[in-house]
Amino acid sequence: MVLEAKLEQILETLAARLQTPFTAGTALLGGSCGLLLQGVRLAEPPKDIDLYADTPDITAIYEQLLPFACEPPALSETDRYRSVLSRFLISGMNVELVGGFQVSTALGQYNVSISKLKEACSTADVGGIRVGLMPLAHELVFNLLRQRPDRYYSIAEKIREEPQLHRPALFTIIKDNSLSEKVIRQVNQLLLGS
Repeated sequence: MVLEAKLEQILETLAARLQTPFTAGTALLGGSCGLLLQGVRLAEPPKDIDLYADTPDITAIYEQLLPFACEPPALSETDRYRSVLSRFLISGMNVELVGGFQVSTALGQYNVSISKLKEACSTADVGGIRVGLMPLAHELVFNLLRQRPDRYYSIAEKIREEPQLHRPALFTIIKDNSLSEKVIRQVNQLLLGS
């Protein structure tokens, strides 16, 4: 699957606005757009755009996207997720800025740290700007925790192409979070065939 022209244009607008946070690694593109840009096979094209940041960086990033703002940063909590969330609309597409993201399910707790993940992120050229992408290790664990086999099988398939690139981020996520034995077993089965 390739980027549709409209999505490419929206991502270029986003990259131009957030060039400094992308360059500094304080904002990373994730979700289906990030997966698509990393060559992960998706069943359908992205319907929205997800940006991740650590909580202290949210205000500065929000201000750079202010002309597109729909909802200012606010604490958002559900039974599974907790974050500082703000929303934007760019050319009819929803963009979510997720800060201090935490996932809590029966399968484990995961606190997303961009400052720790940025060293392991890959990048994509979007309109001549290098955009940081959430590491596939993050996407794998996140989708295991939310039980999305439609995503985690494709992500694991891509990771297996060059596993050495993804091991450091995966080890960091496992070490720094409380993941169940079931999730760790699934990671091993998906990536190592064990």
